[in-house]
Amino acid sequence: MKLMALAVMPLCLFASVAEASSLRVAPILLDVSAPGAATTLNLRNEGDEKLHVQIRIFRWTGNTQAGPSLEPTGDVVVSPPAATLLPATEYVVRVVRVARQPVAGEESYRILVDEVPDAVGGKANAVRFALRYSIPAFFTAAAVSAANVSWSLAAKGNAAVLTASNAGGRRLRLANLKLVDGRGATLLQRPGLFGYALGNTSTTWTLPVRDGVIRSGPFKVVAETEAGALNAVVALQPPR
Repeated sequence: MKLMALAVMPLCLFASVAEASSLRVAPILLDVSAPGAATTLNLRNEGDEKLHVQIRIFRWTGNTQAGPSLEPTGDVVVSPPAATLLPATEYVVRVVRVARQPVAGEESYRILVDEVPDAVGGKANAVRFALRYSIPAFFTAAAVSAANVSWSLAAKGNAAVLTASNAGGRRLRLANLKLVDGRGATLLQRPGLFGYALGNTSTTWTLPVRDGVIRSGPFKVVAETEAGALNAVVALQPPR
């Protein structure tokens, strides 16, 4: 299942004119520090027709090239698991950690909010889109260690394989990322949210680079994080 930090995945169910979704989800990230064990997610129907939604939560164990790796969990629950939102109304979803053991480090989850199209409702000759929002949620111990990321880079054809190895307990959220070579040239640039390096995991991205060439180092990753600006040296791995 391919997911993003905030993923909206349209599925065309009927033909003709498209209708934009009126479902709004906030906030786009949940962060609960111990001893807290609960938070809320707000859903709002800004349209003029009722909406049906399904809400599920999964443990987020890492990332692959296809997207986040998700597993079923009973440690955190969402309530309710489904709802019907009337027009111009807001709905509150409770997110509660029910596991008895204390949080160790930082626990990572993803909440999937799926809009379920009404097969009989809606306007005639209109496309109905099934939208998915993927919301990251973190439960963090009071004494969790900060993100401690080392970077490496390898060439793979016309792409760069960029790896972030996070030895710290807390995630690193990356936005507006650039990979720069030793001459100051930008090899790749990704505006907006780039991704996460979860605590005590390694995350790899395979990315096409400008001109398909990895030039001379030293290489640097420049990005924005929750802790401020990042300007990190990247180790170049020898060809295999």
